Amino acid sequence: MPKKSDIIDEKDKKILRELEEDARQTDSSIAKKVRLSKQVTNYRIQQMLKKDIINNFYAVVNVGNLGLTTYYVFIQLEKISKEKEEEILKKINSLDEVGWLISCIGKWDIILNLNESSVLNFEKTLNQIIRICEPNLYDYKFTILSEAEHIGYKFLSSQNYKPLYQGERDKSLKLDVSDEKILRVLSQNARIDSIALSKKIKMPLHILSYRMKKLIKGGIIEGFRPKLNINKLGYQWHLLLIKLDFTSEEERKKLIEFCKYHKNTYYVTFTIGDYNLMLDLHIKSTDELIGIKRELQDKFPNLIKAYESVMIAEEFKIDYIPKGITTTALLFDLDGTLVNTEKFDGKLLKKVLNSNGLKSDEEFRGYSLEDYISKITSDKKLQKKIKKEFISEYELILKNIQIEINNELLRYLKLGLSPLVALVTANNKQLTRRILNKTGLSKYFEVIITCEDVKNQKPEPDAYLKALKELNVSPENCIVFEDSEAGIKSAKAAGIKNIRKVAY
Repeated sequence: MPKKSDIIDEKDKKILRELEEDARQTDSSIAKKVRLSKQVTNYRIQQMLKKDIINNFYAVVNVGNLGLTTYYVFIQLEKISKEKEEEILKKINSLDEVGWLISCIGKWDIILNLNESSVLNFEKTLNQIIRICEPNLYDYKFTILSEAEHIGYKFLSSQNYKPLYQGERDKSLKLDVSDEKILRVLSQNARIDSIALSKKIKMPLHILSYRMKKLIKGGIIEGFRPKLNINKLGYQWHLLLIKLDFTSEEERKKLIEFCKYHKNTYYVTFTIGDYNLMLDLHIKSTDELIGIKRELQDKFPNLIKAYESVMIAEEFKIDYIPKGITTTALLFDLDGTLVNTEKFDGKLLKKVLNSNGLKSDEEFRGYSLEDYISKITSDKKLQKKIKKEFISEYELILKNIQIEINNELLRYLKLGLSPLVALVTANNKQLTRRILNKTGLSKYFEVIITCEDVKNQKPEPDAYLKALKELNVSPENCIVFEDSEAGIKSAKAAGIKNIRKVAY
């Protein structure tokens, strides 16, 4: 069994140092600097990914330049089982506004950050988190980020990395939807090559290159870094939470310099609140932590009023890009909304029902075929027979008619007002594909949700909830276009308030 320190060798460390400088460097560029072949360099990177030494590569985004404020929330739980704590973490992790989430050993059980556009939004999200934690919530605190510097993994090199800044600049910059698409991919996969990124977000390569340069120059993207599993390398991750006495600005500056250049510092964060300074430390033992505390006390006895420390047990999330910072997603129903198929599919279904000795006065609108038939008969064999006959005749009709498209909604799609467009239909995959191919509409949709993708159909919220999840947007940042009451109820139940009723 190799020692943790032996999991990577000096060649791996050299590669990691280069990735820490700029994770978007090509294999060729890194290979030249570390004096290895491109093939060997790529192989070693892939092996470190395979062994979970590297978790991923991400863009460090300065959300302060997007006009957002970062809040840190510290949560202490009580009378809680492991299963319940895992449930709480899972629910918090699902919140769109959470950018960072860790579990800890120490006074605080959970620490997270929220990137919010206003105090009111922060209060709303904080109350939501409090409700998730009750009745196991013992205590909580929060602080507001003033500024921070992402220093880097110092155990890889004795040389200092260029810190990556986070905090509010002189002015906030506005993104458009194309910028947001770039950031969303890079925030979770910073080493994706430009050609693959261009294809993924459907943007010409020269435009992508221009926009990325603009995002970097404008201070939106501060840099690109790897996320390492330091436990596998024999290190522990601790947070030192410090309360300062700001009587001396000169002493404060000395403290900042000391922290930035200390060999164990990974991150330096200044905040407003119960803690004024947070130090992310990578250490090999608790004795090393005690030594750092004593060093701080000896050097800055008049500045440090109090401190607490926690060890980070697990990191669950790191995502600098909150959902919906620029984008309004467009979600369309199909039948009766985008295309006027309901003028013949209702008549056809009645005809098939009548031929099987059944009838229904309820309008066939907004329901899946399976749900509608099951309301009329509980006979499973008859349900299958009716469905088969309906689909067979429906496909024949589709071959011989021109499907009417809603021109106003088609204009929305052609304008490309949003890169996030979903089709949410009660139809099945087979008929949906036929209609989209016939009308040429399939190219407009990032996501397609049919009745086969969810357990419960409209008016239940499942279909719209799945669309929100796949588009990675919150309900507040959506517009739904629906024609039926069942569809409208479904969207409302998913938390979407901006709903446009469409009628032919």
